[in-house]
Amino acid sequence: MNGFTPESRKRAEAYLAGERQIVGELGWGTDGCVYSLKPYSVLKVFVSERLFLNELRVYQRLADHGVSKVGGCAVPQFRGQDSSLWVLEMSYVSPPCVIDFGKARLDDPGDFPPEVWQHWREEKYENFGARAAWAFRVYHELIDKFGVYHDDINHGNYMLDTGQDAKDD
Repeated sequence: MNGFTPESRKRAEAYLAGERQIVGELGWGTDGCVYSLKPYSVLKVFVSERLFLNELRVYQRLADHGVSKVGGCAVPQFRGQDSSLWVLEMSYVSPPCVIDFGKARLDDPGDFPPEVWQHWREEKYENFGARAAWAFRVYHELIDKFGVYHDDINHGNYMLDTGQDAKDD
């Protein structure tokens, strides 16, 4: 099943206003659809205003701090947005990178019982294996330096598989 819709494509093209073009579909999920653009950047079209505003706030916070890397991982650079179309534009990044801040929280650690956190942590160690410590280093740096709680740690968001060891900033 493909999550790209004619409606999301229409909003992406409205944002571009004929000045640039979509060259590919990078992916889709519960937050929306992601397109690659020419010249080289990425456009995310959201399914809801709430998700759009959440990710916009995170990118604005990271931009305010001049963040381009966290824990040795590239972070997309905010390039633009349209609040009426629920569209964000950002730079393209290659692994190792951390992306997709749609479910991240600002300054909110979440209110989960200790056993839920323990299960979540064990699951991440199981999923990431030898790279789990790196994923958690990125996760904690986002929190400690910028107040960004990016708990959606998965291989699609924390892209660490580069064949090289983690490098510190």
